[in-house]
Amino acid sequence: ENTGRTVRTAPAVLLRSRSKRVRYMKSPAFPSPDSLGISPFWRSQLADATRTQEAIGVNVFISADMEGICGVSSRVHWSADGADYKRAREWMVQEVNAAIEGALQAGAKRIVVKDAHESATNIELDRLHAMAELISGWGPLGSMVEGVNPDFDVVFLIGYHARATTVAGTLAHTWSHNVLDLRINGRSIGEAAWAAAFAGHFGVPVGLVAGDDKLAAQVLSLIHI
Repeated sequence: ENTGRTVRTAPAVLLRSRSKRVRYMKSPAFPSPDSLGISPFWRSQLADATRTQEAIGVNVFISADMEGICGVSSRVHWSADGADYKRAREWMVQEVNAAIEGALQAGAKRIVVKDAHESATNIELDRLHAMAELISGWGPLGSMVEGVNPDFDVVFLIGYHARATTVAGTLAHTWSHNVLDLRINGRSIGEAAWAAAFAGHFGVPVGLVAGDDKLAAQVLSLIHI
């Protein structure tokens, strides 16, 4: 039971959190990027992304993967049966909450988070920032940004990773280890670029991508942020 929250049972479940009674809403459970140990580079990226959304009433869509979360480095972290999975899912929600806090400070009106890793049930509702909504599970499209639509103003991609076969990329892959190369118009892309293309179909730009340095290089070569 989640007091004050609405849960709709479906293949992809939208979990709403709006109650002031949620105990985590203003607690230290939502650390600043500094306390999370996020690098100066990504702090700068987060600050730049939120500064671009200065107008009050911005709607933000956040897609969260796990392999690009700080500290995640092997199967023991990203797999639900891994020895350190519990810790990794906590790191995941902390990074998502940091992005939410930044968006709120910049004037965001509505924030929707799509859990986009494996079963898409990694983010625990009672750990997510109370001002956000959560899409948990997979819908009919199986998209990592499923739920985005023209009502949103910007997309954040948190915990993403470099594309398959990227040398020295942390847990680099494209959806599964069966995909070695995915191309659009002859250009190799990964999950981040695919998500950006999906969101772009609805006219929603990407404002922030968080992951390792290999992902950053790939994103900057393909996506204008």
